[in-house]
Amino acid sequence: MSTTIALKDVLAFIGTASLDDRNAIAEELRYRRSELEAEAKQQFRVGDQVEFNPRKRGYPETVKGVVFSKNPKTIEVKPSGGGRHWRVSPTILRKAAVAEPKPG
Repeated sequence: MSTTIALKDVLAFIGTASLDDRNAIAEELRYRRSELEAEAKQQFRVGDQVEFNPRKRGYPETVKGVVFSKNPKTIEVKPSGGGRHWRVSPTILRKAAVAEPKPG
């Protein structure tokens, strides 16, 4: 017997679930999301070079910067080119490639 449950089966169950069951599902999703954010946040340290894409905020290009501080739910990023600091969910951050200094 397979332990994999298809997403359509999960959605069908939610559609027929009682209010108590739906509340339990929502609570589990909130808990799992916070676990994933905590795991993602552990990957970053103050001073790390990072990047993220804030398209939902109307910015067409990727923002690159440095981790400035770590808050309970977000990571504060100081952009490389100056400007305002961003408070970003750790789940959308990725480490940026660090340019090697040219010898010479």
